[in-house]
Amino acid sequence: MSKLRTLLSTRWHKARLAFEARLSGITPLRTQPGSLMGLSNPKDFPVANHTRVNNRVGPRQPSQPDVYAEYAGGWNGVAYRFFECAQSDEAFRTWFKRGGPSPIPELRYRQETHLFLFFVAGLASIESFSYMAYTLAAFIDPANFPLATPANKRAINPAWTTSRFAIAFPGDKITVALDAVITSQEFTDWSLTRNVLAHRISPPRAFFVGGPQHGTASWMGLGTLDAATTRDRRTWLAGKLAALIEAAAEFADVRL
Repeated sequence: MSKLRTLLSTRWHKARLAFEARLSGITPLRTQPGSLMGLSNPKDFPVANHTRVNNRVGPRQPSQPDVYAEYAGGWNGVAYRFFECAQSDEAFRTWFKRGGPSPIPELRYRQETHLFLFFVAGLASIESFSYMAYTLAAFIDPANFPLATPANKRAINPAWTTSRFAIAFPGDKITVALDAVITSQEFTDWSLTRNVLAHRISPPRAFFVGGPQHGTASWMGLGTLDAATTRDRRTWLAGKLAALIEAAAEFADVRL
């Protein structure tokens, strides 16, 4: 009876997740023991190198627990924020397919919600990486990478981390990778979009009637609003995170 109850419970759980996915447009991340974060992972997240960083840093926890606590939070944040971004990409594309650029209010709300989550979580994954990278340096050079005060921690962002690495580790691959991100037009556009969405407004759409763009809409100065709005940016983000995390793994292997 116990085995039957467990089997029925498992089937009910899977059916509920599938039903929720159809309603929300979000592909659920399922519990998967032994995998990164204990979850089924998006295929475009660099699981192996992210795990490699953690395996290298783990032995420092007993001797540097305060730095390790900050590192662990950043390491978690990189993965969780990218997972959220990936889910929102899939959900936005689902609701855009169902409603198009000028949907009924309920579908418009769902599209706007997932656009918001996509841009906020996506940028947060890069910001979490920059925090994690800073803590890697703090393990070996606390004087130049201080974490002792709240002000020290608030100062950390992608630009600040990159500037500190450029001074302390000018030739390292991680320094080059960080600079490639923060100097890119994609990062600038993403940051501006996130700031508008998170701190100011939910922007309107400009609809085209007649002409070659008839039936489409533009949004936030990012061009035509369609499935590519999130899909192409997710591809860019996944590629940059892969390069950053690989560089972080090499940095950890050599310097920690």
